[in-house]
Amino acid sequence: MFNDIVEVQALTSPTKYNLVITKVDLNLNIVNVKAPSGFMNIYQEGAEYIVKFKCSNWPIRVCHYAISLLDESKLSPLLNPTLREVCKQPIPVLSWFNKNIERNAEQMQAIQRILGQTACPSPYLVFGPPGTGKTAAIVEAISQISKILKKKVLVCTPSNAAADEITKRLLPNIEEELICRLNSQSRDSYIFIDEAGQATQPQILIPLGLTRLYEDVKCPQLVLSGDPKQLGPVVKTKIGQHLLGESMLERIFNISKLYQKDKDGKYNSNILTKLVKNYRNHETILRVPNQLFYDNELESCGGKEIFRAESWSKLPKKKFPIIFHAIHGIEKKLEGSTSAYNQLEAEIVVNYVIELLGKKISDHEIEETDIGIVSPFKSQGGIIKKALEKKGWNKISVGTVEIFQGQERDIIIVSTVRSVLFQNDGKFHIGFLSHEKRFNVTITRAKSLLIVVGNPKVLQISACWRKFIEYCLENEACLGEKFTLSDLSQDEKLKMMENKAGESLTLEVFFKRLNLGKAD
Repeated sequence: MFNDIVEVQALTSPTKYNLVITKVDLNLNIVNVKAPSGFMNIYQEGAEYIVKFKCSNWPIRVCHYAISLLDESKLSPLLNPTLREVCKQPIPVLSWFNKNIERNAEQMQAIQRILGQTACPSPYLVFGPPGTGKTAAIVEAISQISKILKKKVLVCTPSNAAADEITKRLLPNIEEELICRLNSQSRDSYIFIDEAGQATQPQILIPLGLTRLYEDVKCPQLVLSGDPKQLGPVVKTKIGQHLLGESMLERIFNISKLYQKDKDGKYNSNILTKLVKNYRNHETILRVPNQLFYDNELESCGGKEIFRAESWSKLPKKKFPIIFHAIHGIEKKLEGSTSAYNQLEAEIVVNYVIELLGKKISDHEIEETDIGIVSPFKSQGGIIKKALEKKGWNKISVGTVEIFQGQERDIIIVSTVRSVLFQNDGKFHIGFLSHEKRFNVTITRAKSLLIVVGNPKVLQISACWRKFIEYCLENEACLGEKFTLSDLSQDEKLKMMENKAGESLTLEVFFKRLNLGKAD
């Protein structure tokens, strides 16, 4: 990561030098470093060196410290919610900072109950599917606490970008000098954790440990905002996946009866609000995730910008801004990489960008910043990004599903890459593309136009992808190679497992096919 240390030592010398990482390009597996003059004086191109990456262990140490505070801090009510027969009353709000809140009953419900601490000492969950205004509700609640209750708030997020977004939205509502203050241990404290589904449970404990909940100190109202149906914490080791891969938000949501629907199909509004008004996606883009993950309760409420692609000339079906482009390309590996690429899919993605950029859709001329390209594989993203840069297009976002979580673009182009099957315990699957949460995040990044490029015969093995492809077929939204969906025979599946062979693609060959000249 940026500012981490790389220790370098020549094979012929005992001297070690510390180089500082200045840039990391995950798509192309390139790390830029700043080296001291002493190292530059002895550096020889082609010589062999011992290289050690010395990552900071500070985040892990803080998590360990937070865990050590569990017993003395009396955090059990927050970590293991219990049913309360009597709840505090919600506090009414007479004037809203964000006037749009007045038109959203679920957001108003969540804010008024957060103010009244109706869930305390249990966490209050703001269950927000994609584009439903989770952050808007959290910002409004924080602003109202400051205005009505005059109390202090600790706001935490698992990323700098999320914290920046909260701060930016709070500045118009709260005096600037109040935003950086921390609450005294002797007073009530509210703790908000936005995008809580992406934080590990030890990370959540860090702000809780700061409150030092001794017997003479009141329990704060913890508010967890996020979506347990989207990707959870990123854990880079399989050893710790079972411990750290599930967020506290998901654990509480799944195992505690308090946060489940009652016999009438409703949540207890004193401890959870599910936001259902979606302001991001065109209804057709939202429909499959809505059916699969959100009990068909989401309502598409976006402005006119989500409808702008309905009349695009390349759509197979007008008013249906989705394309599934079927292509039976071959999945391979770049030289020296374990990540997969698919040459034909990459070419199709670039061609769609050519068709879109600079063209008018409705009253809007498509710009680079309107387009996002998502692929589950870094190699695919890397060659697509390089091809776009060759064209002079540097502002188009290209990245993995994890990178795009929490983001949105008017137009999303997805390259699924996968053309082979895998088998475990007698069951065939398509690897991590089978992950339901990854599918959900991938599909819901697009506001007005979604284009998916992939191999239908392979993708259909996943229940989610099969439903999406069936949806496109039913609505005559498919382009590319002709296909029908049918259950594959055992022999067909085994043959698809053998398609891994084939020469590796060089970047030079790829760029030549795209008429982009010689590779750098």
